[in-house]
Order: sequence, then structure tokens, then C-alpha cells
Amino acid sequence: MRVAPLTFEHDSRAPDAVPCGTAGPARADVGTSIIVSCVQRKRVPVLDELSLRNIGNDVGGRRSARWIERLQSIIESTVPARELYAGEFWSVARRLASASHGRGVAAELWIASAGYGLVRESTPLKPYSATFAAGEDAIAAVDAAAWWADLAGWRLANEAVRSVADLASLRPGGAILVVASPAYLRAMSSDVLAAAELLHNRERLVVLSSSRATRTPLSAHVVSVEAPLRAVLGGSLHALGARVARAILEDLPSGGLTIAFARNVVAALRRTAPVAIAIDRTRATDREVRTFIAAALADAPIGWSKLLKRFRAGGRACEQGRFRALYRAEVENRRADILEALR
Repeated sequence: MRVAPLTFEHDSRAPDAVPCGTAGPARADVGTSIIVSCVQRKRVPVLDELSLRNIGNDVGGRRSARWIERLQSIIESTVPARELYAGEFWSVARRLASASHGRGVAAELWIASAGYGLVRESTPLKPYSATFAAGEDAIAAVDAAAWWADLAGWRLANEAVRSVADLASLRPGGAILVVASPAYLRAMSSDVLAAAELLHNRERLVVLSSSRATRTPLSAHVVSVEAPLRAVLGGSLHALGARVARAILEDLPSGGLTIAFARNVVAALRRTAPVAIAIDRTRATDREVRTFIAAALADAPIGWSKLLKRFRAGGRACEQGRFRALYRAEVENRRADILEALR
């Protein structure tokens, strides 16, 4: 492990916060601030030392402090945030700030990073692996809000904005558009609500997320993004929120972004979506699914997704996650049988 000397810059909210890379002061004249959640896929390799799985379990609320210290102490090249992430969601999200330029609205892109907190797209980051979503580098749901608050207390060098509330305080007359999954909103909820109170008009804080977010304290600000919109906007479900954000920003009115406008855009998109055709299938039991999988694997090797399509084509129903789990269990069972036969 390569370790650099530590330099600490204390903050009352995070006693062991340390400074990081420089990206210059945030602009106060931006009309719309766009905040998107980070993604786990990175364009550059991540050192094992900068993967959250290698930071021990929380002891007395010190895991976040150890994580921040690790980010600062490991010598590693930095990458501008916009160049760090990869995947379909990010390929759409990284261009959102330019989507409103045709409407004469200045916009700036920010990233809600589970590793660094709120950062601008130009902020230099060390490649890391941490997430509020599921995964081996995940922050536990019960710790998410405290983790986000600790990151907000970390004073990055030359960065006055470290939270959504900071952003609203800097630009109270502007609008904020948040594009994030419920897992990230769980961490950011209190911060986003505080930001709404700081804006001159609370209606100018808009959250794009799945319908699960409508059952949270953020519900008044949530515009629900659901699967049928894929038929209109294309792409995967994972990137749908970013595509909806682009559709909203490309059509901004002269008055700028509001919840009502965002909901009107989404409602118009829904009206153009083709009507889904209901497929009548009979739900299968686990035993029936396992029997089908076993018979298919006895004929020839086949992946679970192709096999699920074949299963459904026969008029039977099984949720994707359940089918995948049963398929993997059957594969393991067959492997164990083969090993036993070889003994």
C-alpha cells in the first residue's frame, strides 16, 4: 500500500475530514443544478485499498472517517469525475448540462458520489468503489444518511459546496434537478429536504426516481419514472431516469424548471407510450420451475435468460429473480452430482 502524508482540515461536522483535489469555486449564476447519482462501473481500475469492502465494519461511527482518511492517504492518480464513470446511465447523464442550453438556461452537472459526497463533474477524484445500492462495496441502508452527512462535512479544498443544501444556499433563485435511485435518495433525503427550504421557490426542486420514492418524505418533489417510458425514450431501465431528465431539460420553458412542468412532460411521454398487451401466463411453483430447468440442462447447456424466455413462451410465469436463483441452484446441484459420481 502506497501511503502519502496526511494533511487534515477540520470541520465541526466531521472531526477527521481532510482536504482533497482542487476544482475551483462553484458558480452562482447557474439556472439549473443537475445532480445525478454515481455508478459502480468505472472507466479506470480501482485499487483494492480504495474499495469499501476493505474498510472494516463500523466501530463507534468511525468507518466513514477511516474511508475519508484512506481516500486521502493512498497515492493514486485522479480523474475528473465526468471521466471516471462508465455505462449507459452515465453516457446520458454526463451530457445533461448541455441539454438545456438550447432553451437559454445555464446548467451545471453535479454527482452524488457514495465515496466523495456531492462533487462537480470537474472535481478530480481517485478511482474508488463504494455505493448506496446493493453490492459488496455497499454502505448499509441504516448507515446511509449518516454516511452522506459525514461526506458533506469533509471540506474538499476550494469546494464551498459539499451538500445539496449548500448548493441551494448558493443559488436560492435557481432550480435543482435530482436524478437518483431510491437507495441514493435514502442517504440524501434530509439534505434534499433542507435544500428545498432554502430555495426561493420549493417547486423548483425536482426529483426523478422510481415510484418507490413517492412513499418517502420527498414525495412532494418526486416525479415518478416507470418502465413504460422506455418504449418512448429507448435504452435500458437503468438509464431511464437520465433519459427522462434529458427530455425535460430539452423542453424547458422560459420560467425554468418546476415540479409541475416536469410532471407535465412525463405525463405527455406516457400518453405517447404504446399500450402494454397483457400476457396471460400460469404461475409456476418452484418445483415445476426446477423440473423444467433440469430437463433443459440435461439436453444441452443453456443460459438462464434464454431458458426463461423459453419457459414463458410455454405460457408459464416466473419472476426473473426467482427463475435465476432456481437456475443457479439447479446448476450447483448438477455440479455436486457430477463430483460425487467421480469419487
